[in-house]
Amino acid sequence: MRTSISFIVLFYNDAPTVGSVLQSLDDQLTSFECDYEIIVIDDCSTDDTWSEIDRMASELSHVVRLRNKDNLGVGGSFYRAVHEAQYTLIGYTDGDDQYEPSDLHRYLSQMEDCDVVTGCRRPRADGWKRVWASVHFNYLINAYFATGLRDINSALKLYRADLLKQLPPWDAGAFYDAEIMIRLAQDHQARIVELPIKHKLRRYGEATGLSQRNVFSILENLLGSRMACYRRSGAWVVALSLHVSLLRRIAKIVL
Repeated sequence: MRTSISFIVLFYNDAPTVGSVLQSLDDQLTSFECDYEIIVIDDCSTDDTWSEIDRMASELSHVVRLRNKDNLGVGGSFYRAVHEAQYTLIGYTDGDDQYEPSDLHRYLSQMEDCDVVTGCRRPRADGWKRVWASVHFNYLINAYFATGLRDINSALKLYRADLLKQLPPWDAGAFYDAEIMIRLAQDHQARIVELPIKHKLRRYGEATGLSQRNVFSILENLLGSRMACYRRSGAWVVALSLHVSLLRRIAKIVL
């Protein structure tokens, strides 16, 4: 069967990188000799992101444009785009141009034997605060949910579309990536492969991963009822939850 890919790119105030991200992604997908579409979704950007998307859509015939009327958050935008996708594989990346589309060649070669391919950024080209936050986040995810993944929120992934579309609506905020992987692994016994990938320094704009909205979303999902059935049990998990509760209190003061 001929390979077909719906590749989603999430943009929010990324006007300077729209052209380079879409052009390099289109070049890679063309080289696969497959059926593909590039679903571009703008989550109410306040800069010229939408104008740049319009410009690139006039040059690249495979671009499908989506623009949210209200800010849905990164998880909400991804959910909308997933249910617009028409092909058998769904990939995604962020619009900040920190990932190399050339890594997708290795992803695609794995998809015959697995359900999800995800990346592990080594080394990670971010400042120490984001690196520290990511290490801490991945530790907590593995402690609570035993995913075995080293970099669960790496924004370069490839999924089987039929599995992804079976999931109920996921978190609209920054926890969506982890929630999808946890649900796929535990509810659908998905075969997940993690590959080392390249990661580039962010050249424009500011990352929003450590925003108050995103941090609270993550902490609430770690502790809340939404993910309770997936969490491991035991006295040490209770102790860990006390630690996370303390982090939540600190976040309210610091952020």
